[in-house]
Amino acid sequence: MTTVVFSRIPTDPFRVLICLLLTAFAFGCAGSRNSVQSLQQQPCTPDPDFHVRYLGTGCFLMDFKGNKLLTDPFVSNPRALRTVAGTIGTDTAYLDRHLHKEDLQGVRMVTAGHAHYDHLLDLPYLCSHIPTDARLCVNSTAKHILASYGLAQPICIMDSLKGDSLTEGQWAYSADSSIRVMAFSSLHPPQFMGIHILNGRLTEDMVERPTRMRDWLQGRTHAFLADFMENGRPARRIYFSSSMAPAPFGLFPPRLLTEKSVDAIFIGASGDHDAHRYPRPIIELTRPAKVYLIHWESFFRSKDRKARAINRNRLIRFYKETKAMVNDSVPVIVASPLRAY
Repeated sequence: MTTVVFSRIPTDPFRVLICLLLTAFAFGCAGSRNSVQSLQQQPCTPDPDFHVRYLGTGCFLMDFKGNKLLTDPFVSNPRALRTVAGTIGTDTAYLDRHLHKEDLQGVRMVTAGHAHYDHLLDLPYLCSHIPTDARLCVNSTAKHILASYGLAQPICIMDSLKGDSLTEGQWAYSADSSIRVMAFSSLHPPQFMGIHILNGRLTEDMVERPTRMRDWLQGRTHAFLADFMENGRPARRIYFSSSMAPAPFGLFPPRLLTEKSVDAIFIGASGDHDAHRYPRPIIELTRPAKVYLIHWESFFRSKDRKARAINRNRLIRFYKETKAMVNDSVPVIVASPLRAY
């Protein structure tokens, strides 16, 4: 029998449904209908050896000289009503239109910040197209969920390997050592009016595959440093956090930067925040050469339509605050779904 552990979540079924509906409304409808096109068109000088493609929410395909990292694999974007009141799963035809199978060759590692469906739903299908030795770096709850699929790829549980703002974690390497990642304790903010839903965790493997949003419990939340290696040394380094975690969550010991500085950070920009606790501490720590703002758009909206901000005013505020925190030469990029950088 699967064991489920919850904390700070309504247990009455009616209250849970109301929370889910309110969350869907907030994430699907709170944003202005006006586009954020002017922010998305900010100039960015490409790196000839390091390419990234944003697939929406927290999903990126990052490529350094043919070695690829896939983050928070979610592309399908099922609609709100179906998500909160029906069953959800990967729309394979939709996914194949936007992510070609050949693009997945060369994936060496996969990371997921936590185990909610909007960070993990499409991984089982994508695993049928990525190499079988690609390492899946996830939390223990994600491991228990994925057990129901019998995936060929090895799963690395990051919970016991993670560090924090004071302590280094352990590097997890890809099979060919072309990529390594280190996880750090992060935090998932409340989704709606201080309500934090689906923040439970699993302690045993699921037997049946998940079919509803409530099956994708959160588990531990992680941020990541990821290094793309060349000749045994980090050639490109990124920081990735798909949750808006206030300091000290999401931070790492500064001494890790003595080996390699951070080339780019990828940070969530969807909700309300205190800029002095997020994102200022991570920007001051990493001093990145590029900043990508992610997880800002409604993930209940088809990618065949123009992306809509979860909350346009908050996104613009976040962009302006972030821009003021970095040097004028550092681009702050509002990542546009399906665009390559």
